[in-house]
Amino acid sequence: MKKQLLLLATLGLVSSASVQAQGYFNFANYAAGVTAPVTFGGVGIGQGYLADAYWGPAGTTSEGALTSLGLAVAFAGSGYFAGGSTVIPGQTAAVTLQVVAWKASDGATFAAALANPNGTTGRGNLIQLVLGVSPGPTPNMVGLTPFSVVGAIPEPSTLALLGLGTGALLFLRRRK
Repeated sequence: MKKQLLLLATLGLVSSASVQAQGYFNFANYAAGVTAPVTFGGVGIGQGYLADAYWGPAGTTSEGALTSLGLAVAFAGSGYFAGGSTVIPGQTAAVTLQVVAWKASDGATFAAALANPNGTTGRGNLIQLVLGVSPGPTPNMVGLTPFSVVGAIPEPSTLALLGLGTGALLFLRRRK
């Protein structure tokens, strides 16, 4: 009987030690304490745009030190998205979060859209967030501020500029 109890106790310790804690947060830019629409040209973006969250240890101040959660949450319209409860595996304390957004047709991920020379992308501010753990409530991304996505400005070709200049000269020349 003692051997069986000892075996059960050992299995219980081993199984509980292998469970990894997971912290979570509400990946939404419109929730209690958060109103942070994403815009393009002053208008809230909608369908055709995606959002992801980048994270790092609490106190991180460099965007380059953050890691993507690999999300691709679609915008519902007016610059808002609602990704719901999102887990950061192995994290249970405070983290640094950054929301990023991009035009879906520019790449499957934010990194791909950023590498696209004609990509439309944007980054939010860095926020510090204490993650929720079970059975606690799901914290919102309080501190997130509105931001904009910006498209690449295409370079006009030399021939197009030559054609416009020639057309302007012909239009403005005096008739004799």
